[in-house]
Amino acid sequence: MIESRFPILTFEKIMQRVDRRFSIDDVDEYQCVGVRLYGQGAFIRETKPGALIKRKQQWLLRAGDVVYNKLFAWKGTFAIADANVDGCIVSDKFPTYSLNTRVVTPEFLSLWFRSPQLAYEAQLLSKGAAALSKLTLNPPDFWRLPIPAPSVEEQERIVNRVTTMIRKCEFTISCRARIDAVVQGRRAGIGSEVRLLMTAALRALNEAMRTKLGILDAVLTLRPRSGPSFACSQNGEGIPVIMPSALGGFRFDGSKRLHGFGGEILKEADILSQDDILISRGNKRDQVGLCIVYKNSERVTYANLLMKMRVDPAKALPDFVKYWIMTPLARTYVLQNTKGTSPSIQKINQQALINMPFPANLTLVEQERWVKYLDAIFAKVDSCEALLRAQYQDVERLIPSILSKAFRGEL
Repeated sequence: MIESRFPILTFEKIMQRVDRRFSIDDVDEYQCVGVRLYGQGAFIRETKPGALIKRKQQWLLRAGDVVYNKLFAWKGTFAIADANVDGCIVSDKFPTYSLNTRVVTPEFLSLWFRSPQLAYEAQLLSKGAAALSKLTLNPPDFWRLPIPAPSVEEQERIVNRVTTMIRKCEFTISCRARIDAVVQGRRAGIGSEVRLLMTAALRALNEAMRTKLGILDAVLTLRPRSGPSFACSQNGEGIPVIMPSALGGFRFDGSKRLHGFGGEILKEADILSQDDILISRGNKRDQVGLCIVYKNSERVTYANLLMKMRVDPAKALPDFVKYWIMTPLARTYVLQNTKGTSPSIQKINQQALINMPFPANLTLVEQERWVKYLDAIFAKVDSCEALLRAQYQDVERLIPSILSKAFRGEL
């Protein structure tokens, strides 16, 4: 039930059905329209020759029409057609309507289309299974959708105020877009301003070791070993399987796992031990080489696109190896040795990894000094990025909050 100090009308009171059906001609081309999620407007989805359109009966869309996608109304697929889609076509999955602008203005309705409240009401009225293609808001139920409807004068005031506020929010989002993309994503690179300190520290590590480099193989007691391959799922009851996504940003997220179905035949070498180094051998190009030090004692295995390796405790600290693999020199080496026929999956092989440049004859005391120094910086980066993530979530929630207040009559 919509809570508002304004009168609540149903769509039946403010719209009429429009039916401009016509037959497709095979020799002509047609621009087919889709509707974006959460009230973000109608758009030209594709241009198709009539001969390739299976259903020969389609509907003509005109600027000013209200149009919605029956299959995704529960995700807010409502729009008012603009000049960009005038004269284009829609299928029977996109019913069209005219709006009584003496009762509700198009600008006010467009804001309502962006409201999470409307998407929720549409979900309640949709019929069918929960599968995306089965949950449908049919035209008889479309009429039952509610809208808070103050006077036209009040609608204009709300539109002016809310539009100004949303523009400021969107400007803030656009200014933050680059840094938020890095902080929210799982990139291996040190890409945002908040990570510049970490970049400088890692580059300093490279410079300090540049004249005394050997190869990684010199400190390994277990060369990189790929994980086993077997069927697994979120609901399996077998052994936990650490997935490549668990290594995002050189941080370990133990929740990123699947499970075998039970009865898997594993060798002891397939099981992770404390202080094993896990490294991504295959993934998107900028994610190959992501690594972490496994600190837990839980009995788990790891996915086939990961490799584990183990260092000689008399020669190297696992955390120092992890930080070294994060350095610009090591990242460049990994990218130069990453290959693949598909852009979506690139790989690095064992031979390339063991030949990675690595400090030679560096004492454990010196390694520990670097680890403590880099731990402190990494913790500060984590703290800053946690704040940025919280800010990102606050900004994401701000526009829906503004809309909710507006339609309750609180703005």
